[in-house]
Amino acid sequence: MPLVVHNLNNSRAQRVLWLLEELGVPYEVKHHQRNRSLQAPPELKAIHPLGKSPVVEDQGRVLAETGAIVEYILDTYANGRLRPPAPTLGEQTDNILTEAEDGPEETRLRAEGVG
Repeated sequence: MPLVVHNLNNSRAQRVLWLLEELGVPYEVKHHQRNRSLQAPPELKAIHPLGKSPVVEDQGRVLAETGAIVEYILDTYANGRLRPPAPTLGEQTDNILTEAEDGPEETRLRAEGVG
């Protein structure tokens, strides 16, 4: 059975669908519509009690939250694609020391090429 994406209108499910398309992962979409008060319908709440979207069902797992779903898909299906190589211990140390020295705002600006 292919991975199932539960898509609630006006949600972040598009990000998950884009990733699946990029990786060529077979999937099925189940569309859900918000009710008049913009809440998830009971069918989606039966899958995830908070009525979150996107929700992915795959290999017996139910995952919510876009970031967690993206990490799961990359770990499970990407075979190293669409993810930079893990930083070395030295690179991690440099990042931590720079963050501690400059603070988060200065580090962000430097990463953006501003500082």
